[in-house]
Amino acid sequence: MMKNGMKAYGKVWIVVILIGVSSVLFLGYQRGGKKIHMISGQEMIFGTFVSIQIYDTKDERLLEESFARLRDLDNKMSLNIEGSEVNQINAAAGQAPVHVSGDTFYVIQKAIEYSQMSEGVFDITMEPVIHLWGIGTENATVPDEEEIREALAYVDYQKITIDEVAKTVKLEKGMSIDLGGIAKGYAADNVALYLSQQGVQQGIINIGGNVMLLGEKEENKGFKVGLQDPYAERNQYFGVLEIDNASVVTSGAYERNFEKDGVLYHHILSPDTGKPVRNDVGAVSVISEQSIDADALSTLLFSLGKEKGLALVEDLLNVECIYVMEDYRVYTSSGIDQTMLSLTRSDYLLSK
Repeated sequence: MMKNGMKAYGKVWIVVILIGVSSVLFLGYQRGGKKIHMISGQEMIFGTFVSIQIYDTKDERLLEESFARLRDLDNKMSLNIEGSEVNQINAAAGQAPVHVSGDTFYVIQKAIEYSQMSEGVFDITMEPVIHLWGIGTENATVPDEEEIREALAYVDYQKITIDEVAKTVKLEKGMSIDLGGIAKGYAADNVALYLSQQGVQQGIINIGGNVMLLGEKEENKGFKVGLQDPYAERNQYFGVLEIDNASVVTSGAYERNFEKDGVLYHHILSPDTGKPVRNDVGAVSVISEQSIDADALSTLLFSLGKEKGLALVEDLLNVECIYVMEDYRVYTSSGIDQTMLSLTRSDYLLSK
């Protein structure tokens, strides 16, 4: 039993099978001898592969509407889409406030809350520094110290001005924001809410590794989620988490990085130094009821490190975490026990 009431169940694997981009595949699996239908789709949204599986239905309209909602949110919050609300905010920095949708305003408001909680460790105004490094693009490079100092001068979440009544956002001159560390979580929550309102009782939403497990499970009918081994190839797992009706998001140095002169540079950058965070954390997985929280917290907890991160999680409701360290030791928050997390590699050790 997890603290704060979240439950875990086991025994039945939910197998996800995907084909092609923007494809839909009718599948099924057995539950108590009865074949249960599943529809599945995949698209490239938010700059990553998105997959959705919905069980016990043949209604493709549910998939179509879910992907339409994701595309709409991407069009509002992406840096890579011309005219998005985020790009409008950045283009108007130092000028007039920009009116945005309720979706974008809420995500920015939540991001500011996490910045306040972490005293700036999580900061969406890091975009000038992120752009400078270009990690995850073909233009990845190691900036010089002066370039980093100049970019850091425009990083300060406290200089974002928001008006909750008018739904406006304003930045100071030279500033820009990037919602890449929180928007996918909100999008997963949005689709999960829609599907629940449509009567869907079981499904999986996966937005580039931001996983939302939808549904109230019967006993022994839970999801099993493989946790990526941060020191191995993709789809190699160090453990399996049995969890129900929650979101699981992992951040690690393995996600986006490049190597230069024998040094590995990853995409999780420190607002203090403007450089990749250096600690002994390989990866951190966050489990929470809301994916927007898991999304923001996964990056935040990686940056904080194990001791501070675990202490923070113990003060949060409906949130748990799993740290993987460089020495292959695994540490968990108090709500996760050995009935929920099973290690699948002999070189990993569950520690306290």
